[in-house]
Parts: sequence; structure tokens; C-alpha cells
Amino acid sequence: MVTHSVVPSKSAAALVQFYRERSIEPESAPVDALIEGALDFYADVTASGLAADPQADMLLFRYGVFDWGSGESFEIDLTRQFIVSDRIDDDAISQLRCTVYFEPTPMLRAVGKANRWCRSHVELPEFRTFVLSSPAYRAAVADVPKRREIGWSPV
Repeated sequence: MVTHSVVPSKSAAALVQFYRERSIEPESAPVDALIEGALDFYADVTASGLAADPQADMLLFRYGVFDWGSGESFEIDLTRQFIVSDRIDDDAISQLRCTVYFEPTPMLRAVGKANRWCRSHVELPEFRTFVLSSPAYRAAVADVPKRREIGWSPV
């Protein structure tokens, strides 16, 4: 059920508000509340000002051990990608990310790296099942995050 609409540049604040309306504090919430909340946000909150293409509003589930220059972390991430123009270039694409970081324990390292796209709202039920049954999600839910981030940025 769609409850309201948001422009991509305001999506991070809207996601935080969405969590808080459900009594979820994003700075301290468990992984399941963050990931399931982000999936619900995609289902319930439309994005305005997007290109006409159904793939102008997609989700990406990504996980693995990464080092972006400040040491390794295991990350589990749900990214909502917006395309605001029919001309696909870097200026047209932005992303809302909900990322949870963990110490890269042997158990989390064993999960490996992977990603999967949800290319439209029609695919969401199958995508949700994939995410919530994935080895990465199950391992992350059993661990304690060291950090959580919600943010929006152009690509």
C-alpha cells in the first residue's frame, strides 16, 4: 500500500522518518528491522520525478567483506536506485543506501560476496523472500553491527 511520495534527494530523511513512525531507531536498530523496513519503504513510498521506465526505481541487495580505504568490514546493504531522466547518465542516477557494517568474522567471511537487483515493484515479493532467506541476512541478524548508515547521493 503506497502511503506517500518522496523526491529522491529527500529520500534519506524520508526513510529515517519512515523508521521512526514504526518505532525503529535507525542508529541502533537490529539488522532485521533496518532491512525489512527498507523493503517496506520501497513498497509503501513512491519516488516522484523519475523517468517513465519501470527500472527507474530499483533495489539492490549487496553483501560481502569490503575495504573502501578504512579497513575491512562485512557489509549488508539495501540500495534504492533512482533514475530521474530518460537519458541515462551519471547526472540522472542517485542512490539511497541503508548499509550495516560488521567486524569481518570468519563466519561472515564464509558468506562470500554477492548482489541481486529487484528491477521493479512487481518483483518485490520474490526479492523480499530472496533477501530474508539469504545466508548473508541470516548471518548478519545473528551478529552485532558495529555501525549503520543511511544516506542519499548522486552516483
